Amino acid sequence: MSKTAKPKLKIGDSVVKKKPWGTTHPMSKRYGIVEDVMLKDNRRGRTHKYYTVKWTSGQRSLHGSNVLIRVDPLPPSSPV
Repeated sequence: MSKTAKPKLKIGDSVVKKKPWGTTHPMSKRYGIVEDVMLKDNRRGRTHKYYTVKWTSGQRSLHGSNVLIRVDPLPPSSPV
């Protein structure tokens, strides 16, 4: 039986998406709020946490914790 680590993020946390490595194009930061936490198993049976995020644009997407950074507070220019 494998133990799972304490969640890095909680529902309601403000987050920003990390900039992809290797890109030379300027990118605006993408802000959002965590709506759901989901556990998924990989092929080897290890459990990982994935987060559903509602972005300022209104879109929702699923990301691993390695792509998201918690920010406090959310910048006033981002209407979520």
